[in-house]
Amino acid sequence: MTPPAPVAPRSRGLLRSPRFWMALLLAALIVVTYVGLVALYATDGRTAKTTDLPAPAPGVVTLDLTPQTIDGAKERVAFDVDVSGVPSAYNQDGYTVTQDLTIILNPVDGNPAITLKAGNPVPMTGMSLIVEGRVENWPFDRYRDDELYAIAFPTAAGPSQAIPVVLRLAGQPPGWNIDLTDNGTGHIEVGGVRSDVQVYDIVAQRDWSIILFGLVLLVLLVVMPVLVLFVAISAYIGRRRVEATLTSWMGTMLFATITVRNFFPGSPPIGSWVDILVVLWVIVGLVVGLAIYVAAWNRWGTPYPEYRGARAAVSDDKPETR
Repeated sequence: MTPPAPVAPRSRGLLRSPRFWMALLLAALIVVTYVGLVALYATDGRTAKTTDLPAPAPGVVTLDLTPQTIDGAKERVAFDVDVSGVPSAYNQDGYTVTQDLTIILNPVDGNPAITLKAGNPVPMTGMSLIVEGRVENWPFDRYRDDELYAIAFPTAAGPSQAIPVVLRLAGQPPGWNIDLTDNGTGHIEVGGVRSDVQVYDIVAQRDWSIILFGLVLLVLLVVMPVLVLFVAISAYIGRRRVEATLTSWMGTMLFATITVRNFFPGSPPIGSWVDILVVLWVIVGLVVGLAIYVAAWNRWGTPYPEYRGARAAVSDDKPETR
């Protein structure tokens, strides 16, 4: 009696299967994306950051800029401006000044002046910095101004006794990365008086964690029409049975597109590049898939028995043609 042939272990056949390796690769990609997104969010979150400037020398006014929010549509960056250092000639105890001082920050939206009253505590002022950028380039939009400067002087004497001003960046807003760098010395004219000022370059762009988050949402949007088209085409060519209930699923996918689109971080305005390149074609793919599935339903769907009987009766009533 011939012994039965040995059966190869299933594990070897599984390891040779292309589907197994594709599934393993997809799982690894998901894990790497998840870990990368969490790591980027943990490292690029709201961390304290200051400009790489030496400690302010005596005789200068130091302004600490704490960014709060960034409005890409209006091209504005909201700051809390804190006067953290005043020259000893005008400083009484570190908290008050001995005479009125005026500080002008430019370019800002609204009143650019900060007034320090003699004998009163130094205030913190909220200002909105004007920057240039294009929110339509989301999520790679960036905003910049390379002519940021400030000038300080005794209110009574005017700009003729200008005091040097140093700017520092304190902190980061959530989801953004802002850099403030020294851009050299410039000259301005205030009240007919020419003064030297320190000019700064400020750049705001989204953290990579937010960019990756938006790209993952875009990938999910692209997957939806791919699934719908796969189901619709399979039903139309007869590979799968037509089920009318799937039309509601496809309609739900269509309406879910708008929900996912509104979930983009930063809420890019309608008509941005992401809409032209991705969202519009996702909607087109979903509608085409729905139309193909309806055509498949009309082609392969089972008609009502009453309709069949009506057609048979009509054909029986027709006179024979010779």
